Amino acid sequence: MVNALLFFRTASTLQGAVPNPLDLPMAQQLLFTPPNDLVSGIDEDHENNIVRKIPPKPSGRRIIQTDEGFKGWILTLSGNYVINAGASADKIFAFINEIQGIIELPFGVFGILYPNGPSYLNIDPDDTKGLMVMRRRGKHIGITRDIFDFSVTVSYGGDIWHMILTTR
Repeated sequence: MVNALLFFRTASTLQGAVPNPLDLPMAQQLLFTPPNDLVSGIDEDHENNIVRKIPPKPSGRRIIQTDEGFKGWILTLSGNYVINAGASADKIFAFINEIQGIIELPFGVFGILYPNGPSYLNIDPDDTKGLMVMRRRGKHIGITRDIFDFSVTVSYGGDIWHMILTTR
């Protein structure tokens, strides 16, 4: 059972060549399978670009707001894995050093497969959308087991409406 998958695509492993992210080369996958490896959740931070303006001359107690579009969508995957069970610690460190965008995937090369969450959290990069790794955090918890606690923050790029419409 797959709990989650963080993966990246290259020019030779685009969706047309490798439709299922689980079939990508293992070096391009960070696979989480319980009980040893677990994504315990995904935290979303979605922000619209609402601009608040105060009129230049006194015109009563009025604040003007305008919707300037979408400002950003940040996802943070968090969880843990047992260090002795695989090379996840090394992969998660290497992923942040990957080239984040290529000509074929200008919005980001990374994707998420998250079967336990809503469908819009399953993002496979293509020429309309993708993810880039912004940061990672790790903490070794070695008191009772060799557990590595982690979080990976990714930023969504692309057409938000196209992504939402294709998941309905």
